[in-house]
Amino acid sequence: MEKWDQTHRKGVATKMAYHLAQDSVKSWDELKPQMRRVFSLAGIDADRWEVIRHADKITADGNTYLSPESVRNLPDGVIRQYLDARGQSSTPIDIRMARNDIADRLSSWFWDRNTYAVISPDVRTRAIMRQGLPSGTPIGEVVRSVGQFKSFTISEMQRTYAREVYGYGEDTFWRAMRQRFSSFSGEAGFMPMVNMMAVGTLYGMFSLQVKELAKGRTLRDMRDPHTWVAAYAQSGGMGIYGDFLFGERSRFGGGPLVTALGPLASSADELLDIVQGIRDGDDVASQLASFAWRHTPGNNLWFMRAAMNQLVMYRIQEALKPGYLNRMEKRIGKQNDQNFLIRPSWNPWTEDWNWDTIQGRNYRQAQ
Repeated sequence: MEKWDQTHRKGVATKMAYHLAQDSVKSWDELKPQMRRVFSLAGIDADRWEVIRHADKITADGNTYLSPESVRNLPDGVIRQYLDARGQSSTPIDIRMARNDIADRLSSWFWDRNTYAVISPDVRTRAIMRQGLPSGTPIGEVVRSVGQFKSFTISEMQRTYAREVYGYGEDTFWRAMRQRFSSFSGEAGFMPMVNMMAVGTLYGMFSLQVKELAKGRTLRDMRDPHTWVAAYAQSGGMGIYGDFLFGERSRFGGGPLVTALGPLASSADELLDIVQGIRDGDDVASQLASFAWRHTPGNNLWFMRAAMNQLVMYRIQEALKPGYLNRMEKRIGKQNDQNFLIRPSWNPWTEDWNWDTIQGRNYRQAQ
């Protein structure tokens, strides 16, 4: 994951340096208002932009780039002219400090924009999740448990959705909404958010279908509107709220309240159900086996899970609760209109290795 993120960060920074070089021919007033506003977040004003745009460009692979290192190599004369225009002294120390200040501001701009392009939890996210509570204390550990697996969702809401609401200069939610309605298709309108949601849904659909294949199932029907709703939820557009809106039980197996408290609470809730079942004399062997299997280290590795399920877990479930796998196949076929690439009820230890038997061809029609 770290290699993936670093590669994308490098690509984004390269693209930003390329476009910065293209914009360097423009004066401050010729830049787009949104570009000027984003520059101002890093403390880059008209005077500093005039210095940056005169930095030497870097040529590589037939393209031209402008980077903070270009600013650090500016001659003293350019910096002296900048200081004189601002009425500041231009001693050698002042020139060096001013040059480093402008280069640092440009570096900050690169870094800040890069964190929006390649989202990952940062100090601000951790501060929101932990609320300043130290680890090792009861309340601190409870807060960390509640926030488990929610850091990326919080980061996305902070950066992606908050940017689309507040990223055009408005300081309140209602002013931002009024601006969006007044300019629906403009740069500060609703269309950027609509485009973001549309692209996110497409990537969510890709992720959803790949995960179905990893589970050993056929692809979900893309003509079904419910599939696209699931793809939007998969994209992270609804975060954990998608579980509450479109399913009776969450991805962790519990209800909305238990899910909101994190996977530890969900596991504890399920374990308590098992203990209560044992107390009441219920048959909880299958539930207990499933609980133990989900908490086995390495079970979530995608390249092992399907094989281990088919070879081991499905056999255990069927032995503990005969007919369980057939019922599961029917339920998946009914809910998602899907078949399995390899039927869970097919036993590789005892049945024929005939592809029609393995896949259960025409299985849905037979139901």
